[in-house]
Amino acid sequence: MVDLEQPTIVAPQKYFSVMIDNTTEVRPQSGLDQAMVVYEALAEGSITRLLAIFSLADLPDTLGPIRSARPYYLSWANDYGGLYLHAGGSPQALQQLASTDWHFTNVDEISYQGIYFYRDYQKNNPHNLFTNSNLIQAAIEKYQPEKESSLGWQYKEDLELVYRPVEQKYIRLPYGHENYEVVWTYERAENVWQREVGGTMQTNEQGDVLVVKNVIVLLMDTELIDIERLAMQTIGQGTGFLFRDGQKQEIAWVKEDKETPMQLLIDNSLIKLNMGQTWINIWPSYLNFEYN
Repeated sequence: MVDLEQPTIVAPQKYFSVMIDNTTEVRPQSGLDQAMVVYEALAEGSITRLLAIFSLADLPDTLGPIRSARPYYLSWANDYGGLYLHAGGSPQALQQLASTDWHFTNVDEISYQGIYFYRDYQKNNPHNLFTNSNLIQAAIEKYQPEKESSLGWQYKEDLELVYRPVEQKYIRLPYGHENYEVVWTYERAENVWQREVGGTMQTNEQGDVLVVKNVIVLLMDTELIDIERLAMQTIGQGTGFLFRDGQKQEIAWVKEDKETPMQLLIDNSLIKLNMGQTWINIWPSYLNFEYN
């Protein structure tokens, strides 16, 4: 059996993060399958939005559609530093961006920084804003993000096939509307989770099903602050679940303050992930989700 206690620690590196549209008409999105980490959370009503994290050393050719910021996404993006790309934001998010120092450089399309974005006029506004590797590289050269982030994340080898569960495993996260319901189904042979959203298998633009190595569900206190926008308690501590190797483990999340990256723990030790993409579903703590 593989020794799960010998982790690989990823060296500090530079990142950039992007707000990605998740409405039904934009799927499949561009570049999402190349992200290192994706956060998925409610943005307004029952509509989810994505925060995709990339290494500056591995730029996607095309990325988008790009949408607006929300305060809690800023908290997660701050853990990675580098660049934060978005198109405007809620009043609360814009106020925080203007008044608070961040580890990332703010790159907002609805400003003089629009040169780092472009619109595809064959698609409907506002779901047609994109960037690409050349524009991201230009932003890197302009802003020269110096901070390398060390998340302290640890990685391990995949569990050997013989030890993986034979029975079918899935995670179902309804998010309040059928168009945004997420189902992750475990594929034993490849040791991955296949993503379904809105009742359809999610693919990349080439038609390949989107798969990830690790699914994390974090429970966070969530409240309505106006007719449709939300607030989430991202500072403090809470619980969650790690789905890896077809198995479920209870975890804790801890974020002491805005400056300190969130830590994900099992029995007070950092979790160990399988090498590959990680998808983090942020889930309101007062709701239930299904795992079988």
